[in-house]
Amino acid sequence: MTKEFLLENHAWQLELKHCENGDISAYTHCRGRTPVTAHHCYTVVNPMYSSNQTTVGGVSTFKPDAGSRSWGSEKLASAAEIKAKKFGFLEGDSFTVILGLRVKTPSNEHLLTSSDGTSVQCTWKLKDLDKSGKMRLVSDGFKQDDSEWKVVLYPHGGKPTENDMSLYLYYYGHAGIHVDCTLSVMNQHQGNIVVKKFSKRFEKYAEGYGFLGFLSAEALEKRRLGFLTDRWFTLSVLISIHGQQNPPNPRSMQPQQQPQQLPDESEDGLKCVLCLDKAQTSGVLHGETAHKCYCEDCAEYLERQETQLNCPICGEEIDLIIKYMV
Repeated sequence: MTKEFLLENHAWQLELKHCENGDISAYTHCRGRTPVTAHHCYTVVNPMYSSNQTTVGGVSTFKPDAGSRSWGSEKLASAAEIKAKKFGFLEGDSFTVILGLRVKTPSNEHLLTSSDGTSVQCTWKLKDLDKSGKMRLVSDGFKQDDSEWKVVLYPHGGKPTENDMSLYLYYYGHAGIHVDCTLSVMNQHQGNIVVKKFSKRFEKYAEGYGFLGFLSAEALEKRRLGFLTDRWFTLSVLISIHGQQNPPNPRSMQPQQQPQQLPDESEDGLKCVLCLDKAQTSGVLHGETAHKCYCEDCAEYLERQETQLNCPICGEEIDLIIKYMV
């Protein structure tokens, strides 16, 4: 057991066990008194063969009152493989296990569903992604009729040989359904948005679709490229659900493999980032910065929300929703 450490007002511990069957298991324990949801990822470091690192991760809610204080992996690694020098895990007679832990809070993850349930916007603010290893981040699930959706992010790929960011939308339902998905990240230096889109019909339970290599690892590591602000990175995922009776244009079914920039706000034809239907006539104000992004109806809907909102363009907390003069 490690010593207790504090994160978001909760005390945590990492436990490693050498089991009788020869496996090494790993568990995260939360010592807090209130429920908390966290992403966690265990990595057995391989200093000799970086492509052979062992990584296990997931997301779980710790509920002390319900007795759910721990989460882990029964088989993180094989003790026999770690002991064998030919596999490259040992440095002298020691090996290293890293725990990556990210607590979900209203300030770093926000999920907003439209009033009619046909669109959802998920905004993540992520820090120190260059140190996250192969961590797997999963959004809160959002439901539409009898189906559920989740966004899954691999900051540095989902496989040992990958290092670029990968991003996927997962569908948990049984009836076929169409969706439009817009994935975007803000570039602070250039003042624009890097966007990828796809339209797809999901047919089976737990089906995933998205982009391998959505953004280069270099963009997550070098501040000069403009995607990081004080080590923070903002990602927005906007999903529009069509249902079975309203499929999208078949010609748009293939994903756009190259990033593209949204046009300047001065250009005509920009659609609301929430409903993806009506023209942008409203926006948000935070500090001295304003971003035009919503139609009038969606802006009025957001004004009625009691929760703190974040700007869909840059992730900053919103001070005021504003309407532009036409």
